Amino acid sequence: MDVRPGSTVSFTSGSSLSSGSATSASSVARRGRVSKRTRPNAAKGKAVEKRKFPCTFCCDSFKSKFDWARHEQSLHLSTKGWRCAPYGSVVILAATGLSSCAYCGLADPTPTHMEDHDINLCRQSQIYSRKDHLIQHLRCIHHVQDPPPIESWKVEGPPVASNCGFCDLRMESWQERTDHLVSHFRKGKTMEDWRGDHGFEPGIAAQVTNAIPPYLIASESRTYAPFSAAAPNPTTAEHVQQITRSAEESFEAWNGLEMPPEAGEPMMSLQDKSFPELFAFHLGRFAQHQMRLGIIPTDKMFQDEARRLQFGTVDPLDDTVADNEEWLARFRNQHLGDSADNRDSQE
Repeated sequence: MDVRPGSTVSFTSGSSLSSGSATSASSVARRGRVSKRTRPNAAKGKAVEKRKFPCTFCCDSFKSKFDWARHEQSLHLSTKGWRCAPYGSVVILAATGLSSCAYCGLADPTPTHMEDHDINLCRQSQIYSRKDHLIQHLRCIHHVQDPPPIESWKVEGPPVASNCGFCDLRMESWQERTDHLVSHFRKGKTMEDWRGDHGFEPGIAAQVTNAIPPYLIASESRTYAPFSAAAPNPTTAEHVQQITRSAEESFEAWNGLEMPPEAGEPMMSLQDKSFPELFAFHLGRFAQHQMRLGIIPTDKMFQDEARRLQFGTVDPLDDTVADNEEWLARFRNQHLGDSADNRDSQE
């Protein structure tokens, strides 16, 4: 799956990117004067020392290749790691030919013994990026205080092919990606120079967590509270909660305006959505509302609706993710199926 501005984006963390307003939508969602939303405070203190290796999934950056590579694999996309009991809950010992409990080593375990380990609660397909995370899982889920030797539980993930956003090279493995991107960073490339998405296959893209599209990282890094996977900002989380409430109010107002409540669409919970999902979901609903009114939304309408949602105003000086041309083009193509030529003819 590409990391794109759709309602199915598999991100799991909030960001300070956001959404806003448009013509009739703003009057429907809020009657009267709109109070301006609380903005995250700008970071104070001396400038942070420049770090050469920027994460390609969030706004964190690092001084060394090792720290950068470990961060991307542990917080965003694990390509190898540890799997709980990969050979089954009961294994046959090669030396004796006897069965043994994989969790505690008990010989000839009974079904009751295995039930005591709560084996049905375990998602054995899950890969843990760190050994200590697997040990914690064994203690908390399987009630194992003294874990058995688990070196053989280390597994390799499938090959990860991807695109370089600096030179558009197609890379066929994660190690090739690591070495190639490091060479660009050492030559002075930054996320300002990145173009396009990661180009992961859908199955790999679905495993990405705590991320925003790479082409948004440079602009997001200049915001009041840049999105960090390593150190989430509590002020940003509060801001996302404000936006969630506004999105829910808008949805209720649009539903009530267009059809009787009993015929309206079921309310979907926005509370568990990540910020990118919330943002794309809201603008998608806004597009549907406008088209039911016979209006094809323009880029400016999306940008104004984004500002209303994020800041409570339509001040063009308040930038949102909808002001990013690449993000907006991907969003329009996915939700409206139109091209740049079609947009030009509409505007």
